[in-house]
Amino acid sequence: LSGCRFEYNGRQGFSWVGGSGLTATNCTFSYTGQGKFSSPPSAGLDLEPNWGYIVYNGKFVNCTFSHNAGVSLITDQGGPNSRKIVFENCKIFGNYNHALWIKGAEFSFKKCKIQGTFLFGYAAEKESEGTKFIECSFEEMPSRPVKYLIECNGAQYMRFEKCTFTVTQSQMVYV
Repeated sequence: LSGCRFEYNGRQGFSWVGGSGLTATNCTFSYTGQGKFSSPPSAGLDLEPNWGYIVYNGKFVNCTFSHNAGVSLITDQGGPNSRKIVFENCKIFGNYNHALWIKGAEFSFKKCKIQGTFLFGYAAEKESEGTKFIECSFEEMPSRPVKYLIECNGAQYMRFEKCTFTVTQSQMVYV
């Protein structure tokens, strides 16, 4: 996918429910659930392997996820079947809900700008499976203060390397 816009959809901007090797560059996954019709989860991008499928080896570069009624970027159902997904130089904003909800393995975020809450992280059994943030910036969404910027109950082997965290109204981390 290159230069695609997934905007103003009712249920999801984009649902990846199975497969390997997807690359999205300069794409927008925004404004889901902001039109006349809407249904949950109203995410910008939902990585949701169903019926035993896998979502594997994906890469999102210079993409934007914002203004979604639901979580801007989510992997929840089938969490362990979502693996090896990389986000580079992406903007992920939780304008009306959480920015990130990650329960998949081997998710990496590199040089991403994240505004809004990050929830979960993978309950990894080994270091290579853990959720990783490298040179990312985390900020609370100015118009939507929350209790914690980062809430990671049950996550293991999480890594935050050379990241910045900015809060003025919220608490920073609950692990």
